[in-house]
Amino acid sequence: MSRVDQRQLQVLTVIGLCIFIVAMTIAYAVMSSTLSINGSAKMESASWDIHFANVTSSSIGDASFSMPHIQDTTLNDFDVTLTKPGDSVTYSFSVVNDGNMSARLTDIVKNEAKCNSTNNDDSEIVCNNFNYKLTYSDGSNIEKGDILTKDSSVDMKLTVEYPISVSSLPDGEVAIDNLGIMLIYTQE
Repeated sequence: MSRVDQRQLQVLTVIGLCIFIVAMTIAYAVMSSTLSINGSAKMESASWDIHFANVTSSSIGDASFSMPHIQDTTLNDFDVTLTKPGDSVTYSFSVVNDGNMSARLTDIVKNEAKCNSTNNDDSEIVCNNFNYKLTYSDGSNIEKGDILTKDSSVDMKLTVEYPISVSSLPDGEVAIDNLGIMLIYTQE
């Protein structure tokens, strides 16, 4: 093959490749589609506001007490004195959800009461018989998973008691500490 023939073959090959590339580009454009998804989203403002409100108290027997203080999410500084079996104090209050999201009670953490006295027998008598419990105001149990819907409230009561069925009394004073219950709510 002569040099001219080789040159013509190269030119024809380049022209053929260009035609092939153009044909493939046209074929791709004909056989392809573009799908689009368009839209928008908006996040509304949310509010989380669960707190205590409306605390009242009552006593039975010779029990005496101080009113607790409400500080938004804390009900604290209550002080109860019980002197004999059958004495009790009940604090009634509301748990309010002023937010715009419902809440689920995910945990209830109740501290173990600690009794302190100069006489270990007295401490044992009191701690084995003393009760403190949190219930709904109708006496039903508060359970994990309970729902507090938005813009609502539930009434609860905390009862501190020395049951009337107890036949043993301590000889001296017994301090009862570590009385605490945490209610942990999360977004439903």
